[in-house]
Amino acid sequence: MQKNSKDEQNGIINLGTVTSNGKTGQQWIKGLGAAVHGTWARDVLNSEEFNPTDGVTSQVVVLKGTLWNDSDRLSKNIYTKAEKIQFEKPNAEIAGLIMKKFSEKIKVLGLNRIIVMSNPIRDCSERVASLLCIEISNNGLLLTADFAQRGDGWRRDDGFAFEIREE
Repeated sequence: MQKNSKDEQNGIINLGTVTSNGKTGQQWIKGLGAAVHGTWARDVLNSEEFNPTDGVTSQVVVLKGTLWNDSDRLSKNIYTKAEKIQFEKPNAEIAGLIMKKFSEKIKVLGLNRIIVMSNPIRDCSERVASLLCIEISNNGLLLTADFAQRGDGWRRDDGFAFEIREE
């Protein structure tokens, strides 16, 4: 388990850059195959609110859950901290880009999962707003989704992905 590498400073992990490729949700489902775990993740990827971009390069940064006390690890506090340090909400597609480019790197970060802190996306049934998550399991990485309003229960071993857009 990697604790404090050159890519981590003060609880902020710099994963590296990714460039969007215009893949639709359906293309991510096909390309990631069995790694897309659960109905909710598929529903988010199939949602009309999932809007891919093409050719956008972003620096991916992850705020570790340990930056907050358990009672303060709320979505609103996470978004506020990210905004103060000039991190932007990523496009939801960044979840697939992270999985493809950084699969080996994120397995050793000591996190249980990485929540992509995009604008929440209503699933295709428009019942719930969710965020895509990259779960780190013994069998590899899984793309899942979690209810955005559940953000009052994020865990210490969660990481929260944001981006710095390259000009």
